Amino acid sequence: MAGFTVDYSKASSNYNVPDGEYEAVITGAAWDKTAGGKEYIKIRLQVHNDVTQPEKGEIIEYPLWKSRPENAKATDISGVPAWRVQQVSKAVKLPEGEYIDGIDGWFRLIQGRPVLVTTRQDDQGRAKVSKVEESRFPQVAAAGFVAVDDEPLPF
Repeated sequence: MAGFTVDYSKASSNYNVPDGEYEAVITGAAWDKTAGGKEYIKIRLQVHNDVTQPEKGEIIEYPLWKSRPENAKATDISGVPAWRVQQVSKAVKLPEGEYIDGIDGWFRLIQGRPVLVTTRQDDQGRAKVSKVEESRFPQVAAAGFVAVDDEPLPF
């Protein structure tokens, strides 16, 4: 088990990343529910470790909320405003005009893709994503991904 050093300077009331822009990778996307039963898409982002920036390795959650019944539109995608889904699709550079067979297929397509997010903290110190855009470092490998060729392994 690895040890650690107590550092009071890191003890703050904020328990997420400060306001700013972060290069991140989408490490997961799935349906989730609040304690009150409201459904939303939870996109999990991890701040890149291999780009020079603060908060490396930190996790940011980006919820895409379903429309309220009175605000729902025919263009909503699985109940989520289309512009939200399309904004993420554009940021991860899914090809324009590509047909995606359902929201679960979209979850798989966006996973491991880099994005640039802008965060603002709410009144409880949580990072809220205010903007998602194309990454400035699209060549950065996805977290946890290791390329393997088809050559026989030596063991």
